[in-house]
Amino acid sequence: MSTVSDGNLAEEAVGHKLKTLGYKIIEQNWKTAYAEIDIVATKADTIIFIEVKYRRTDYAGDGFDYITSNKLNHIMRAARGWVQEHDWRGPYELMAASVLGNEPDYKIELRQIL
Repeated sequence: MSTVSDGNLAEEAVGHKLKTLGYKIIEQNWKTAYAEIDIVATKADTIIFIEVKYRRTDYAGDGFDYITSNKLNHIMRAARGWVQEHDWRGPYELMAASVLGNEPDYKIELRQIL
C-alpha cells in the first residue's frame, strides 16, 4: 500500500475515533497555498485542528516524534488561515494524533500540542 493510502486510512481512523469521543468533524484535508490541516473538528464550542502522523512501526519513533518545531509552525499558520477564512472568533486548539500499526488494528493516541 502507498504512503498516501496509508495516511488517508490513518486519517479516517482518527476521524472515527474523534467521533466516538464526541467530536464533530467539520473538514478533512483543508489546504492553503502553504499548509494543510488534516482534520478540523469541534467539541464544546472549540475548534480543534488535528495533525495526523502515521507510522507502521515505532522503530524510528511514534508519530509525535515527527512533529518538529518547523511542522508545528506550519500547523499554527494553517490554523490561523482557517480561523481568518471562516471568521472564527471562538477558542481553538491544536492536537496531534499518532497512529501506529496497520489497519484495522491501529493504536491511536491523541495529544493536545497547543
